[in-house]
Amino acid sequence: MNKIDLKNTKINGVHSYFLDYYKKVFHDGWKVGHELRKTLQNCYEDLAKYAYDPSDAHIRIEFTETLCKQSKNRFYGKPLKLMKWERALLEVIYSFKKPNGLRKYKQIILLIARKNGKTTLSAADCNTDLFIGRGGQDICCSSNDDAQADLVFQEIDSMREAIDPEGKHTHRNKKGLKNIKNRSRVFKISERQKNKEGRNITKAIIDEVHEMRDNTIFMSIWQSASVVEDPLVFEITTEGIVDEGYLDKRLTYARKVLNKEIDDESLLPWLYTQDSENEIWSDRDSWWKSNPSMGVIKQWEYLQDNVEKARTSREDRAFILCKDFNLKQNKAISWLMHNEIENAETFNFEDFKEGYYIGGIDLSETTDLTSASALIQRGQKKFFAVMYFIPESKANSENNTNLERKDYHYLAQKGLVRILPGNEVTYEAITQWYWELYEKYRLKPFKFGYDQWNAKGLIKDLEYKFGQGVTEKIRMDYPVMSNPMRSLGADFKDHQVNYQNNELTKWNLKNVAVKTNNLGLIMPVKVQSSSNRIDGAVSMMIAYAVKSMYQADFEVLMNMGGE
Repeated sequence: MNKIDLKNTKINGVHSYFLDYYKKVFHDGWKVGHELRKTLQNCYEDLAKYAYDPSDAHIRIEFTETLCKQSKNRFYGKPLKLMKWERALLEVIYSFKKPNGLRKYKQIILLIARKNGKTTLSAADCNTDLFIGRGGQDICCSSNDDAQADLVFQEIDSMREAIDPEGKHTHRNKKGLKNIKNRSRVFKISERQKNKEGRNITKAIIDEVHEMRDNTIFMSIWQSASVVEDPLVFEITTEGIVDEGYLDKRLTYARKVLNKEIDDESLLPWLYTQDSENEIWSDRDSWWKSNPSMGVIKQWEYLQDNVEKARTSREDRAFILCKDFNLKQNKAISWLMHNEIENAETFNFEDFKEGYYIGGIDLSETTDLTSASALIQRGQKKFFAVMYFIPESKANSENNTNLERKDYHYLAQKGLVRILPGNEVTYEAITQWYWELYEKYRLKPFKFGYDQWNAKGLIKDLEYKFGQGVTEKIRMDYPVMSNPMRSLGADFKDHQVNYQNNELTKWNLKNVAVKTNNLGLIMPVKVQSSSNRIDGAVSMMIAYAVKSMYQADFEVLMNMGGE
């Protein structure tokens, strides 16, 4: 069907960017992962099945490289010079034709590591349609939220302004961008927007698909596009950390298409992925597999720094492997290593008499294990006293409520936990422990941090004993807990935390895992079994959260407290 000249990279006598890239990979040894190799091989085989006309693709590429200007950082104002992989992708999308003359591909999945130019590439493609595409197109920029959808939209608008600065041919209003002559327009929708249906979308860019919980956005757009003749939905994303989200299901389907387990000629999976985690640590050249724009857009030094950080920081590793190398990370990893937790040091409250501390309280449920901590600081050293509270009904191991199978009566004899009569932990018991620190050692609270779950009674008790304004609500979410968890983890690694070698606290610390979100922020979660407890570690993090909020004032009080 098509005359292929691989040696001279021509199809039907015309230079082919696809063949150029194909040859670089299969004959010149360019590094790509096995999934992209499979895609390229499938496309090469399809040259025997489908007509291939790159004329439209080449016009688009020429328009992009001649008139589309970039708007970010060191590339500001410069023409967009496409890389070989970008030219190959655009040519493949627009060149394969079915017998009716329409494009073969209707859905594109571009999975590529961050900072490789996916937003700029997709914006340039939409800008090309706005100016020289067929008239009357509805071009949609979409994502999980308005801010993310706005990234591609703003990039399109910047390119539009560079071409038409006086707005003679195009304009922008509250509804979006519009070409006055050909009536094509660009607009935004997000998952949070109402009335996503009822449109005739010809092209859509769906950004950061990894954040989507379900297929609401995709299906709304795809159903809107189904009424037009030759639609194109372009999903661009890195890997994600959302468990069982839309991207997981989408990639499962795409990989079956890639491996020809499912026949779907309309879908083009273009996946830049690593072949293993081990190659990341041992073979620097393997980084090309997930980062095809390395050295041009993404800098070697940036990625090298991230890899070194991932080697030493368990908190950062999952995020870096996911975002910089497209390795799916869906399991929480242990927060601290065994040698970082072990510390036989103890301390005596007499050494801190008349001083100040920060309290951290993890309430959990009143019928469960509850933890209260007191943080004292001297120089770089942090000293933690942690007390646990548990209702008598749960402490008795003969029933099924003590799932962790701890001998709380033995631990109570050692002074590590207080067993309270009845079926719940009372707020008065927590306040009483802190009051004892004052009565015995004249230790005064600077602030009490508490998680906001059902804490009104606790706030009333603490402020009655220690004064108004002594409590501080700490939200248990990623933005609030991420930095305190990192800071406390770093102090444990530097052996700057003395927790009196409390065996219950040690057990809690070993049970903590790190959960990372799509912004690289972290939260504490339990390792494996739900019967493991992390309350003591969480109360310490809450104290650290308060400390970070009032760092300067607290350090002044610590210095006044005496050495």
